[in-house]
Amino acid sequence: MDYLERTHVPFYLRDACLLLAEHLAECPRESAVGFLSNYFSSVISGDNVVFREYEYVQATPRNRRAFIGLVWQTYKHLAGSKDVFTVSDCYALVSLLCQDFPIDIVHQSARPLEDGAMIAFGDFVYSFQVEFFLWEYLGALSSTFLALQHACDRTAGVPVAQILGESAKIQATSVLSVEVLQSALTQSHYLSFSEVRASLNRSEAVNAFIRALPRKGSEESKGRRPKRNSNG
Repeated sequence: MDYLERTHVPFYLRDACLLLAEHLAECPRESAVGFLSNYFSSVISGDNVVFREYEYVQATPRNRRAFIGLVWQTYKHLAGSKDVFTVSDCYALVSLLCQDFPIDIVHQSARPLEDGAMIAFGDFVYSFQVEFFLWEYLGALSSTFLALQHACDRTAGVPVAQILGESAKIQATSVLSVEVLQSALTQSHYLSFSEVRASLNRSEAVNAFIRALPRKGSEESKGRRPKRNSNG
């Protein structure tokens, strides 16, 4: 049962059965087996999140990863352009794919960048994946950080070692391992929480953990096709 819960199989079964009941009410002659097969094929491919409501899109790490991938696949051509966008522009792009997506996550995605005004899509999407994939974890980490800051009586920052120690206690839908967090926070002994957030957005270790976007700095991350090896 632990494996089923860990892979969220009961969640997908419930959703599939609800959709199947609606589908059979409209098309009673359709095959239930065929419908369920198509549903789980879409879960595997990531197509299951297309035009679904936010409650569904955020419900599992697989769905979150798939939605980040959907945003990237839909708009990756913007990563290679010189165009810049307002937060409202970015929200409009995301909400075209999920109408009730909360604007707060999009606003938070822009905050570690250039204080607001205009944002390159490539910068936005890497920040967005961290804020969306890890939103409960970041909220818990923020609360932990404030408690540590108060206990240390420091306004400038909190020791990284204490952040790492307390982070291991956080429980959320998607969490970073201590090893990944440590890899992202190597540049200083003391950090403010805004620096923690910015470090997570910059970290290739975090990007690799989420597994939704191309490697940072690669040709693909700039909206280009990877160059083929001429010797191959």
